[in-house]
Amino acid sequence: MFVVMRYDATVETESDLRALTLGAVVELLRQSRGWSQSELAKQAKVTQATISRIEKGMNEPSPQVRRQVAGALGMPAWDLERIVEAATTRAREKAGMGSAGEGQWWHGLLKTIAIAGLIGLIIWAVASVLTDEGKLEPAEED
Repeated sequence: MFVVMRYDATVETESDLRALTLGAVVELLRQSRGWSQSELAKQAKVTQATISRIEKGMNEPSPQVRRQVAGALGMPAWDLERIVEAATTRAREKAGMGSAGEGQWWHGLLKTIAIAGLIGLIIWAVASVLTDEGKLEPAEED
């Protein structure tokens, strides 16, 4: 079972949403390998604090750091980006929202659901995309 919890996040811009989604993707992929943040940091040749900031969605890493983290997770950076985009799109669709091009959709979303609900939706979308692509195994039912 994988657990990702984000109650302290804020989503005010599209960049915030992308950073949060990227963090959930990295965290779920890291957990699926049974790695600690320190182990992923070692494999990616970055600091554990960098991995922590990425997973918390605090900011989007530089292209170089994205390549290093993606490589450590066994995929090219473009594949990691594609997963983030697919999860973001799936979360928008599930929330009944359109694309980012339709204005600042997240403002309306944040008025109707709590931030924990948004985070849960993003994490569901990330897990859904990763499971569909065979990058995560579905959790066993008890």
